[in-house]
Amino acid sequence: MASVTRASCSGTISFGLISIPSKMYAVASPDTVAFNMLTKKGNRVNQQLVDSFTREVVERKDTVKGYEVAKDKYITFTDEEIKSLEGERSNDVVISEFVKGFQVLPHQVEKSYYVAPDKGGDKAYKLLVAALKKTNKVAVCKWRTRGKDHLVVLSVQNDSIMMNQMFYTNEIKDFKPVYQNQSEPSEKEMELAELLINKLTTKGDVDLSKYHDEFSARFQKAVEMKTAGKDLDMVQTKESSTAFDLEALLSNSLK
Repeated sequence: MASVTRASCSGTISFGLISIPSKMYAVASPDTVAFNMLTKKGNRVNQQLVDSFTREVVERKDTVKGYEVAKDKYITFTDEEIKSLEGERSNDVVISEFVKGFQVLPHQVEKSYYVAPDKGGDKAYKLLVAALKKTNKVAVCKWRTRGKDHLVVLSVQNDSIMMNQMFYTNEIKDFKPVYQNQSEPSEKEMELAELLINKLTTKGDVDLSKYHDEFSARFQKAVEMKTAGKDLDMVQTKESSTAFDLEALLSNSLK
């Protein structure tokens, strides 16, 4: 597990008339493999902006921002116009209300941050942590950063403040089943499924540190082999079949 070393941003948590200078640290960042586009000769490829109508190359300085209001119909905005809409850049986290018993659901969270007190904010920070713990409440806040307003929820985790940046309600899509008239499982299939679940059930708390990105590990090994001038051992992937006997698969899984 990587350690938190560098703050993603800083801000001020407003708690009534109390201001708490704070630093926000991203809880997680994806560890993905990044590739560069090269020619077959090994040279980097530069991307160009091209006029979709004339096919001429366009310099970035000669572009404007456009918003599509209808098919192939745009209205344009200057940088100054967009900046005027964004409002003041304050980085303030303003507590709007406190809520008891509110549970943050995974699909509501866009990003998560650890929050630590900045210089001069230690005492007020500890007060907010203690008050949230004693009242068993979370704080719903408005966070303005980089000219945009975000909805965030502050809660206490391990005697520290966790800040979850939330999706707005209108950004969350309603789930509607894409299938209908599904068949009900048989009693035998349910019995076998329960047996399989019980067999794979972990006793005690789950330890997610035992799970690793196997692709990244294989890719790193491949980089080392290619750097050493060695050929890769190519493994053929198996095609999955959609036709199956559910009861037979469950029985074989238990074996």
